[in-house]
Amino acid sequence: MSNTPGSRKPWNTTSFALCCAALGFVLSIEHAYVHAFWSQAQEDDLIGHILWTFVARTVAGAALLAAVAVIRNWLVRKP
Repeated sequence: MSNTPGSRKPWNTTSFALCCAALGFVLSIEHAYVHAFWSQAQEDDLIGHILWTFVARTVAGAALLAAVAVIRNWLVRKP
């Protein structure tokens, strides 16, 4: 075994963003399912709420993991 740290190859930011966007989309589907079958009806527009949740979670997930990849690449860059 060597004492060198793990891989110093940069992470693919686009790939990480797409993976987390997909995760956010799946979580939004689960959220919509819960609203449709187990929650009480809201006073405001349910379809608007669900669509806004899809957009917000997908974009937030993509931005979060892209930021993680950028920060990791910045921390392990070669001097």
